[in-house]
Amino acid sequence: MKNRLSGGVACVMTAIVTVIAFSGCKDPGSLNKKVSIKIDPAMKARTVRILKSDIKKMLKMKFKDASSGEDDVITLNWYKKVFGGDSAVHALKFLDERINYVVPDGISLNDRVRVIQPSLAAVTMASNIGMALWFLQKTYEPKRLLFKLGKAEMPLESSRIGIIKLGEGYLLGRINGIPLNPIVRSGILVHEARHSDCTGGIWKSDIERLKSNQLPENKMCGHLHVMCPEGHTMAGLPACDAQPWGAYSIAGIYYGRVAKKCMNCSEREKQIAQIHALEQFSRVMPIKEMLDGKTAQPDMSSSTRVMAADAVVELKKFRSARKADVKAGEIEIIGIE
Repeated sequence: MKNRLSGGVACVMTAIVTVIAFSGCKDPGSLNKKVSIKIDPAMKARTVRILKSDIKKMLKMKFKDASSGEDDVITLNWYKKVFGGDSAVHALKFLDERINYVVPDGISLNDRVRVIQPSLAAVTMASNIGMALWFLQKTYEPKRLLFKLGKAEMPLESSRIGIIKLGEGYLLGRINGIPLNPIVRSGILVHEARHSDCTGGIWKSDIERLKSNQLPENKMCGHLHVMCPEGHTMAGLPACDAQPWGAYSIAGIYYGRVAKKCMNCSEREKQIAQIHALEQFSRVMPIKEMLDGKTAQPDMSSSTRVMAADAVVELKKFRSARKADVKAGEIEIIGIE
């Protein structure tokens, strides 16, 4: 059991957590009165202060009105489509919906996860966090997994359980020579939050793959990263996105908005945000198609549905056929005012 858990979850976390390759309160309580993120009791006071300062920076940022011009291909109207509005508060709401718990690096997860058998017998196991734990839950059904935070135990009922483990890199002063500041760190949270979305549901075949210590084929559930192509600066590492609107895209849009529209950020902060925007977009393989408007609109939803892979393929074929019929004039779309 332990081998399967450690191997299967580890391979998933490779596709989720290595995003930080680029970057990298003793009582549980809300991180900020405007968000409901809970802090692990084991979190060091210094880490809590840094995390709170990052959220506070997001709350205080003010963006120029969309009608003020100065937009470029990085910002376009993507920010509003992704975050549901023009302000920094909308990005904070995005975090609040996808990140519920923050735990420190170095904790032992052996004592954090409990399996509840149908007979209510319990065993302790090693695992990882967030989306990977939800993947793990799907492989263990009908058994239930509970994650411990302080004295509380949370069921892993959705990919948006939102357990974020802060790595050492979050507290470092620089990433690849680029200084870290609250804006950069808040972008890391935005990136990680996108991994909480299982867009379109999980494939039944991927649950079986996870049981065999294999990565899911459907990268949209968890917005998993893929190996960067040959010639890329991160070639051979799982640090790129093969799909549009993944974690790198969302973080890039956030940084781009800060760089171009933040009215109460220093020029230095905006310059650093611009650097990170370009760096994030450089990891999005279909970025040209996105800029050319050849991709579908961003789907920011999440689902716990278990789908048969062949059913998904047939659904895509059906939708493509209907779009072709519309273009050919064989189907008339009637609008209702």
